[in-house]
This record gives sequence, structure tokens and C-alpha cells, in this order.
Amino acid sequence: MASRQTFTVLNRGNRDLFVTINDLNESGSPTVWVDERLNEGAAADVQLTVDGSREARVTWRAMRSDGVGEPEISSDMRVDEGDVIDVYVR
Repeated sequence: MASRQTFTVLNRGNRDLFVTINDLNESGSPTVWVDERLNEGAAADVQLTVDGSREARVTWRAMRSDGVGEPEISSDMRVDEGDVIDVYVR
């Protein structure tokens, strides 16, 4: 059975965002967050699957809550225990 761990997702920007997160260590890369609102400067926890190295692999998409502009999409990210997943829109 795969092990899960809590990671912090942080919006360091100055806009409220809707955030979607995919867990790439899970079969089928399921979406674990779907358009979760993360207010400016706020942080929230997400449970992700970790591999034998205790790393999680994720992609995320962030979109401004007011719908202005294009979403920001991350590439495949590896995060270790204690790392923070920074989400933003330029």
C-alpha cells in the first residue's frame, strides 16, 4: 500500500486563486484538489502519495478567482517532506 503524507500548498500572490492538483505518484494521476479556492497569502494542506524516497510528484493549475487572465500550469514537480508547494499566477 502506498504511503501518504501531508504537504502545504501556499498562495504567495496578491490574488485569490482556484487551484487544481494532480498526484502523479498515484495510478492514473488522480486530481486531489479541483478548483479549491486559496485566498491571497493563505496556505492549506493536501494529502499526497509518496514514493520510496518519501517524495511526492505533482502538477498544479492555478487560476485567478475573478477569471481574469490565463491559468498558470506547473510542470511535473517533485516535493520532499517539509517542502511547500507554491502556487501563483503571473
